[in-house]
Amino acid sequence: MRRIVPLCLCLCLLLGAVDGRASELHVREAHTRVESGTLVVDTEVDLELSPDPTEAVKSGVSLAFFVDIAVEQARDWLPSERILHVAHRIVIKHHSLSDKYLILGLPGSQGENFPTLEAVIDALSHLRGLPLATEGQLPTSGTRKLGVRIRLDVDALPAPLRLTAYASPSWWLNSGWTWWEIRPQAGPSPSPPSSTSATPPSPAPPSPAPTPPTEPPTPPTPASAQSLEAPPPFAPEPATPSPPTRSAPAPKP
Repeated sequence: MRRIVPLCLCLCLLLGAVDGRASELHVREAHTRVESGTLVVDTEVDLELSPDPTEAVKSGVSLAFFVDIAVEQARDWLPSERILHVAHRIVIKHHSLSDKYLILGLPGSQGENFPTLEAVIDALSHLRGLPLATEGQLPTSGTRKLGVRIRLDVDALPAPLRLTAYASPSWWLNSGWTWWEIRPQAGPSPSPPSSTSATPPSPAPPSPAPTPPTEPPTPPTPASAQSLEAPPPFAPEPATPSPPTRSAPAPKP
């Protein structure tokens, strides 16, 4: 009798799981970028909640999701080595008094309110700026892969819902790992290094000295004009001074 009750309970849960519509969760795209010296990840997610999780959230049950981000380094003849793993926890809550939804754990926010559950799902479908590592923390050589996985934290659910969440496909919210190759970001091409034995520049040829302006040649004087020129004047000879004349004395009366 003690064994029949658990078996019946499990059978009922499995039958309910078959009839329940499964939720959808898939990471469609992810890429890295540098923001203020930190390598962050942007994701595009396809998320659709089935009626069971939707009604649970509207009734006040908080849903917690883990966003796992990993980086693996490819190795020759060996499996890839996981060199980094970061987990971000995002929680969805519903306030019955204000009839608004709250998301905790978004990057750069202590809590953000949304008017409807559809707006919450849209925000989770476009996660931006999830911190991964500092800019120089990851190796730059070799082939690296980026993996992203989003999953529901079933252990955070209330105890009555945990068994149902493990058994019913409507609560199976786990995207599994999706991997992309990390491509190095294109940067400015480095300039070629300058040689230390550089040849000194050849001196510039001296500028030619300015040529003095040439005076026009003096035209030759015609012969007729030469014959009419007056001879140079002769200097007069100095006059010879004559001896002084003596006057005869006047007669005495």
